[in-house]
Amino acid sequence: MKNSLFLVLLLLTSAEFLGQTIDNNNSYQLAAYDIIGRPMTSKDMVAEGSPMLNSNWGKGMVKFKSGYWVKDVELQFNLISNELYFRKNNQAYIFTDPLLEFFLAYEEDGQARTAFYRAGYPSVGKNNEWKFYEVLLDGNLVQLLRITSKTLVEKNSYGRGTEKVYRQSFEYYLYDVKEKRIEKVKRDVASVKTALPGYLERINEWSRAKKLKSSEDLEDLVKFLNRIK
Repeated sequence: MKNSLFLVLLLLTSAEFLGQTIDNNNSYQLAAYDIIGRPMTSKDMVAEGSPMLNSNWGKGMVKFKSGYWVKDVELQFNLISNELYFRKNNQAYIFTDPLLEFFLAYEEDGQARTAFYRAGYPSVGKNNEWKFYEVLLDGNLVQLLRITSKTLVEKNSYGRGTEKVYRQSFEYYLYDVKEKRIEKVKRDVASVKTALPGYLERINEWSRAKKLKSSEDLEDLVKFLNRIK
């Protein structure tokens, strides 16, 4: 999945492939933060780890709700505030125009990673239409989405007392493209059936041969549902 997203990212850097207007002059209104390439954490907050998806700046491209694209920009995504930052001339900024999608290639723990995020989905639970979801599978019928969250928790360290650290967690969602319906799911068949009532026969067909126990199994099931007989 990571390799395929990286290939998509490379393809999308071509203006001809996009068929959209690309503006590299950053002519949109921008609000500057008073930092220079430092993680976007609170100045008075000392914690282990980072609230960012990518603690190091990555390269990517951004699609605005208006349909315009900006490519080849340095990006960093804040998982707590749901904000995308970009860096230009060693200064960090936040986009003020509404964003729809962004692609990001970055390095974390010595490994190359890619991610594709999209907003604009219907509201569900505490998430509104501006919430960014990581698109794990962008199917024509069913899309598999994920929210990676980070929260501050306290832990006791021997000899160091109580410290604050960022703890990461995941939530999975299914989006029914035809019904324009999004639902949070667990990694079990019953949860998927509740989220996709129009696919019960296909879900039963898949589950007769396989078990749903992991995120990889969930991805396999969504791939199966997107195959048109």
